[in-house]
Amino acid sequence: MRIIKRYANRKLYDTHSSQYITLEQLAKLLERGEKICVIDKNSGKDLTQVTLAQIELKRQKKAQHGLRQRVQDQAEMLMGRLSVPITQLRHEALAQLERYLIKPGFDVAKALKDISDEKLLAILTHEENRRLKRNCEDLTQRYEILEKRLADSELKLREIQHRLRQLEESDDS
Repeated sequence: MRIIKRYANRKLYDTHSSQYITLEQLAKLLERGEKICVIDKNSGKDLTQVTLAQIELKRQKKAQHGLRQRVQDQAEMLMGRLSVPITQLRHEALAQLERYLIKPGFDVAKALKDISDEKLLAILTHEENRRLKRNCEDLTQRYEILEKRLADSELKLREIQHRLRQLEESDDS
């Protein structure tokens, strides 16, 4: 079992390796299955539970940040898909018209010069509209799942913070 001494300045000292250690390094030791005991250098109190709670709190904060980043990335991807330039849609609509409705060689651009962008968008195939709608629904569903996970993580984080305060208060008394 590794003995970790915690100094008044909250620095951690690993007596096994004779060097200071961070919470992240301590977490890695735990992940490798090492047993630890954290004691207060001055009072000799066992601070293992408080230190483990701090490690868990850091993990939750990292997970929360990662989840927020994923939600933001998904939202940006959705916006990217939904904000396809009108000119691209116009070219797709014109190409479809030329392929399916008009004889090759016909000047589609000249014939459709006065058609509004809204009308051109309506020309897109029904299947394309359904596909875009499915993608939007899928992304919305993913966003809602991520939002729920974020709320759950925030709740767990508050619980851990509360437990950490309780442990620190019990250590102080």
